[in-house]
Formats: sequence, C-alpha cells, structure tokens
Amino acid sequence: MPISHVQPAFGGQNDNLTPDFYGFARTDIASAVNLASPGDAPVLRGFPVASAARHEYAGQLLGAYVDDYYYRVHVLPADIDVGNLAVEQRIDLWVWNAWLTSQTLTHITGLEEGTEIELPHTLPHTYAPLEETLYALAISPIGPSAISLTLTFGFSGIADPRVHVTGNRVVAFPWPVDWSEPVHERISWLTDVLTSENGTEQRRAMRHAPRAQLSARLIVANADRAFLDLALNKWAARAWCVPLWQDAQRLTGALAKGATFIPCRTQGFDFAVGLLALLVDDASALTHEAEEVLEVRADGLLLRRELQNDWPVSSRLYPCRMGRLVSPPQAERHTDALDTLDVDFQLLEPRSRAGTLPIDTWRGLPLFLERPNEDRTLTRSQERITFTLDNETGVITVTDAADRAFQTLDHRFLTGNRAATLALLDLLYALNGRQKAVWVPTHAADLTPVAPAWGTTLPVARVGYARFGVGTPGRQDILIVLKDGTWLTRRITAAEDTGAREELALDATLPQVLLPEDIARISYLICARLASDDIDIEHLTDNDGIARTAIRWRAVR
Repeated sequence: MPISHVQPAFGGQNDNLTPDFYGFARTDIASAVNLASPGDAPVLRGFPVASAARHEYAGQLLGAYVDDYYYRVHVLPADIDVGNLAVEQRIDLWVWNAWLTSQTLTHITGLEEGTEIELPHTLPHTYAPLEETLYALAISPIGPSAISLTLTFGFSGIADPRVHVTGNRVVAFPWPVDWSEPVHERISWLTDVLTSENGTEQRRAMRHAPRAQLSARLIVANADRAFLDLALNKWAARAWCVPLWQDAQRLTGALAKGATFIPCRTQGFDFAVGLLALLVDDASALTHEAEEVLEVRADGLLLRRELQNDWPVSSRLYPCRMGRLVSPPQAERHTDALDTLDVDFQLLEPRSRAGTLPIDTWRGLPLFLERPNEDRTLTRSQERITFTLDNETGVITVTDAADRAFQTLDHRFLTGNRAATLALLDLLYALNGRQKAVWVPTHAADLTPVAPAWGTTLPVARVGYARFGVGTPGRQDILIVLKDGTWLTRRITAAEDTGAREELALDATLPQVLLPEDIARISYLICARLASDDIDIEHLTDNDGIARTAIRWRAVR
C-alpha cells in the first residue's frame, strides 16, 4: 500500500491548517479497497429493519378528566351543614348515574329521628345510563340537639355514594319580657394585665370578641305559661335561639306566607348574615318563626328560605343569637295560670363591633370629654402599689413601690336613644376592656380662677398645689372648660404660692386673655383605662329608649 506524506490539494500550503496536518500519511483509497461488484458477491437488502428488543415495565393508568364525572354515581351536595336549625328545612339532593350502563338503587340508610327523605319512586329502582333524579331531604327541629348523620345510597355492585349532614337543632325563646324590670346586657372582655413595681403595665387582650350575657324577667300566663313549662322541662340544658330584646321592632306591614324579604329597620340593629331573625305573634308565643338571614339591606332582611306563616302588622321582629341558660330559672307562681321568672342566657355567638375612640387627643392619646350622668352619687378613690413587711414582733414597714397614686373615678352613662347607645357601645368595644387607655377629666372644679389668665400664667385660689401638685401624675394636666362650650388642655410645669393665690405656669400660651367669669371649670386630666373587663348595660326600654351604664376608670402610668 503506497503511503506518502499529505500534499496540498492545490499545490500550495494552506496557512489556515495546523502544520501537524501535513505530517499525516495519505492512503490511496482506490488501491487499498476492493469494491465488490454484483458478480463477485450477492447484494443484501436490510429491510425491514429489525427493532430493538422490547422490555416490559410496571405502571398504572393515570386518571383523566372523564374519570371525574363518569363510571360512578354522584350525589350533590355531598356535605350539608344546616347550621342552627330552628325551623324545618328541606334540602334538594340530586342523584346522577354517571355510568354508561344501568345501575340499581336498592336501599337508603342513615336516617335518624327528625329526618326523612321523599322518594319519587319505589325501591329498588333501576337508573338508566346517565339518568338523574331529585330527592327531598326534610330535617325537622324535633330530634337530637346535635345533627350528625351519613346518608348512604346503596347500589348493587358498585361503590355506595354518601351524604354527610351536620348542624344543631335549636329552639326559639319567643316569650316576651316584662319591661317593668330592665333587661341586663353584660359584656365581658378578658385582659391580661402585667404590672411592674413602678406601676408600668403591659396589657394584652385575650379574646377576639367579648362574651355576652342577657338576662330579663318574664311574665307568662295561660297557654304561654304551659308552653314555657314544657319547653324548659325538655330543652333547658340545650342551645336556644335567644332574641335580643333590646333590639325589638314591630313589622311595618303584613307579611304573606312564602315571602323571602322582611321590610324593616336595620341601621343600628344587630342583624347579621348567617344568623337568625325571630318573628313572634303578639297574641301568643306559640306562634313564632326563626329564619336565617341571607342579606342585610338598608330597607330590610333577605331570608334564605320562604316564610312558613302569615304575619300581621303587630308581630314583633328580633335579631337573635344562640345561647344557653346559665342556670335553670326559678318560677314564682302567683295564680294557677300566672308565673314570673328570671332568665339568664350566656350567648354562644359573639357580638363583635369595630369600636370608635374619640378623635380629640392630648399627648398622643384619645381625649374622652363626655360628662357623666350625676343622678346618683359618683365616687372616686385611689390605688397604690405597696408592699408590707410584718414579722409580727416589730414595727410594720410599708413601702410605696410606685411612689404615686393611681386614681379611680366612677362614670355613669344615661343614653336616651339608639344613636347614643350605639355610640357608647362603640366606645366600650374600642377600649376593649382594660386594654386601651384614654384621657378623662375629673369633671370637678379642681382649680378656681381668681384673676385674668394670660400668656402662660393661670392665677388660681390657694389649694396647696405648689406644695403637693407640681409634677404629680394625675394632677399636672388640666382641662379648661369655657362657658361658650369650647375647651383647652394644658400641662402645669410650675407653681408659686404668693400667699393670696397660686400662680400656675402652663406649658403653652393661652390663645387669649381668659377672665374668671369666662371659665366654667378647671378639671384635672387623668390617663386611665377601664378598671374592669365586665360592663353591665341596663336597658330600661329597647334601644330606641333609655339605657343606663356605670363604669370605673383607673389611672395608668
């Protein structure tokens, strides 16, 4: 095989090739390979081409979109929550045979007391391919208090579809209250207050919404008395649909059976979506109806279901909350057909409000200036953080750790209409029990002006302020109320006793010269929170009338 060095193809060296390329040997292909001719050897065909060996792998069939709907029996809805059941509910159940072959329904199981299902056919029943049938499930308010059942539709040879039904049976409390005694609404927050030795507090709210209790006195007679006696004997320990008596109103027009809308006032009333509204016939508590609210509108309530009765104009309408009796009521028998009794309900559903604090502020905190109702005596006192050492043999040692007094003040409210009562509730919910603090005045004539006040000087009658008041917490901030209704807030920075009067130095210049006859009163300002998480509101009438509330403020550092 002749081999020679590789020579340039065109007689010259190609500068684009590496010099090593020319060191390779060249082979004469024509002389090195003998091409086969048709006469020397047979020509073989390579078709069909042989495939590679096949291997078997383990796997499973993945579900497809069609499998979500076919080759099974559907029952819709599959999960039903009836909520708080106070009246009979009828629920449509759709059964669809999604097989492409006939299937036979042989039985339906899982019904309990107070439930029944209406069949449009007899059992067993053969479903044609893709056939759908409507059933009606009726749930009565008469039965176990807790509803938890599983309906099973038994088909021959295939998986049985199931429907899970949950809820609670409740009984309405339709008996009217005796308004000769107030209805008491008790609201209870829970605040964790951690106090240091110098009086500094860390306050944490422990509830998202306060608990509430509702108590009232009832007078029941004749059939209503017997009805209440039987109801308490059967249902006293279970949940009741409790009307909020302070939010009562009369229907403005008659309602016909089958209606789904109740024209009524809703602004300022405690109606809520998903909760119940109660209708009671004024003639007898035996005729009543509780319905779930689907939507609260400005002009009325849209109901989830149709009304089951006709309702005259005189009927009463209440928003409701679920509740349990705190203790069995004790009835007082006055005659054979007349009883009086007190009922006390712990409400199970929260009554939450956003709450609103006053918009005026002083030193970074809201300023609450509303005067208290003084139809009764108001008290004030003080608390101190003291530690006592007494070994029973020597002198008792008492240490005032915070070295200051924490003032307490009574404040009474008397609201005369719904707007005022709602404003009070907004304040209480904003304070969130003992958690939030505001500035409150003592509303007393703590300092008496004796000469014109101007600039930063306020002359007042001698009360010993220069000796005891300067720099004292709870006694250094003042509210100056003028007779024209305006007011000013200032802080006292210094005081001088001149013998005839005391000259107080203020932290900011007065806007004008203030004559003594222009000033109605000068009161101390105290930074305070509620002293208790429990507030009792006495509703002397419904919320369109009078309510009475007493609170106590407690100063904070």
